[in-house]
Amino acid sequence: MGERTLSFFNIGELYRDTYHIEHVEPFFEGELAVASAEGKRYFLQHVRLQKPAPPRAIQQYLSLKNHPLIVPYLQVFSEERSLVTIRPYVPFKERLHQRVARGELEEDQIIAWVRSLFPVEKVLKEKPLRMYTLLHPANIGVTETGELQVLYCGVEGRTLPDPKMDWGNLLYMLFSGNLVDEPLKKLPSEADFPKQLAKLIQKSFNRPAESVASQLDSYLKKRDSTSLFDQLFKRSGSAKKEPDSTPSPSAAESDRSSQTEGSSLLQQRLEQERQAREEQERQEREEAERRRREEE
Repeated sequence: MGERTLSFFNIGELYRDTYHIEHVEPFFEGELAVASAEGKRYFLQHVRLQKPAPPRAIQQYLSLKNHPLIVPYLQVFSEERSLVTIRPYVPFKERLHQRVARGELEEDQIIAWVRSLFPVEKVLKEKPLRMYTLLHPANIGVTETGELQVLYCGVEGRTLPDPKMDWGNLLYMLFSGNLVDEPLKKLPSEADFPKQLAKLIQKSFNRPAESVASQLDSYLKKRDSTSLFDQLFKRSGSAKKEPDSTPSPSAAESDRSSQTEGSSLLQQRLEQERQAREEQERQEREEAERRRREEE
């Protein structure tokens, strides 16, 4: 019985005489439950309040129904010092904190994930009562198609926890594999990253998405140009060591192949950057069009 007093949802019980609770887990000062009702499954999230939420805050939640990066809100109920949100259940392949725990994440994958999340911040901050999400791997699900969706969204000054899990925290956790419970304000002294990567993460703490996107672009340009320069330098150094030797046809062909491969790699990464920027712009256009239709 003592454990029940600490939990809002309890497995086997009904919420609002409708939603049968099947699973419960602690979730950012609240709880996340999986429930079923009339043959369908739902996410139920218990969100603590630091101040009462006005009706327009609830309406803002309900307006988040069609964004591809946010699990939609179907209903929002006011409880004592808290809200309960009803969302459709998404059978995530996994959540990002589970993927981080397995390790061996590739840098390009991390960067693609982070870039895909930038539009979420803009959509939430543009609400009359500014909203936010928590940039923590446990709050981000990976769908069966490899897309990302966030679960928790809050209203600034109303919900808990405060929006302190920022881009710097997310980048640190994804690149280091270390999950943090309390938000970091700067890169830990024991963090061991290459110089340019450490600079990127450090400059992403307490910064908006636009600033982090700019820092990310700068990092990628330096990384890719350095990689190509290193390949060219290594080939130049090899030639100087054997000034009198005439490369065999096979060696010359290998060198040309290496140069082509390096150039192809750089072109591939630049193309990925272009596609990511186009995708972000497309999502922003769709969101602007959706808001225009709602206003009409």
